[in-house]
Amino acid sequence: VLQDGFGTAVSRDGRWIYFRSLRSGEWQIWRAEYGNPKRVERMTTAGGYAAMESVDGRLLYFARRHEREGLWEQELPRGDARRVV
Repeated sequence: VLQDGFGTAVSRDGRWIYFRSLRSGEWQIWRAEYGNPKRVERMTTAGGYAAMESVDGRLLYFARRHEREGLWEQELPRGDARRVV
């Protein structure tokens, strides 16, 4: 998993680029399919700032800020977020 320190990371299999965006009005985690920039999916619904996929590619770990701060995880591609720390 590659991460640039600014909230962008590449999936384990190299298929997805995870990034943060304010396009929904608050910071959320999104992913875009590598080589297909038209395929963009919102991954979080209650905030997300920086993300990284688990080693096995089954979970997305991400940070939230402000009133929901901490480290969170959710199953990929669509799962309920659970606070880890």
